[in-house]
Amino acid sequence: MSHSLGFSEAMLTPVIRSWRTRSARRSSPRTTSGLAIRPRPSGVVRRAALVLVALAVAVAGGWALLTPRDTSPAGLNDAVDVSGGWMRVDNVLDVDLSTPMTGPGMAMGASSGVPEIPEGLRRIDVEISLAATSGEALRFRPSAFTADTEGSGPVRPVAADDTTDLVPPNGLLTRTLSFQVPADATLVTLRSKGADRSVDVPLGPAPAAHGH
Repeated sequence: MSHSLGFSEAMLTPVIRSWRTRSARRSSPRTTSGLAIRPRPSGVVRRAALVLVALAVAVAGGWALLTPRDTSPAGLNDAVDVSGGWMRVDNVLDVDLSTPMTGPGMAMGASSGVPEIPEGLRRIDVEISLAATSGEALRFRPSAFTADTEGSGPVRPVAADDTTDLVPPNGLLTRTLSFQVPADATLVTLRSKGADRSVDVPLGPAPAAHGH
């Protein structure tokens, strides 16, 4: 003997519709104030994004390293970067001790006590400006500069003016240094400790007195 539970299709239809509605809500993004809340990215996605950023930085850094740096010598009146500022060779003049008070530096004639110029050499006065641009003071030290010519090694100044060596923050100081180089030199290369480039300055004929 069979017993009917008494459920008709019409009675089950609302229940089925309610179940389908709840299932659809569970599968769709949650919303707050009408805005869909998307699931947070997984750890794999975040790590992949970090890897891409790291690769981009590495490529940019590699490109900077591959970009050739200008190491060619500078010339007269060219600014050359140094630590904390820049330097510039403003002028180069021969010192003629036979004429008193010639040249901007130590050239004051033989009677002034300036040492005679050795045979085969010439003395040049080099006007150099040093600027402090980093907001900190710099020291203009003559011993940081050298001069060399083809076939001769670097030499340090034999004399310098007696002005201050302090370059104030955001200031500029010009000093005169004296070097002795071969009398037949036609080009002098000036270098400074910490400068990213040397400075090439052509020389004219030496004064006749220097040839002895």
